[in-house]
Amino acid sequence: VVVLDHFSMKYLYVGENAINVIGISQEEMYAGGLEYMARYVHPADLEKLVTISSLITECIKKLPEEERRQCRLSYDYRLKFENGE
Repeated sequence: VVVLDHFSMKYLYVGENAINVIGISQEEMYAGGLEYMARYVHPADLEKLVTISSLITECIKKLPEEERRQCRLSYDYRLKFENGE
């Protein structure tokens, strides 16, 4: 499980299972944010994830601040290991 701030594109929370799956540290994920993690998204899922994320971010920006704070989203996508597999 990871929690991403859609405005800063930085992770607010990174669960241990997420880092164990790919083989990188929590610090790397926190520091790099979504842009860093994009290199680990399966190529077949990356374009869809970027498109959906951009559309959702634009929609969220239009909401009043109180509603933005209440927004929760869930994505499912495949990741590659550190070695590229």
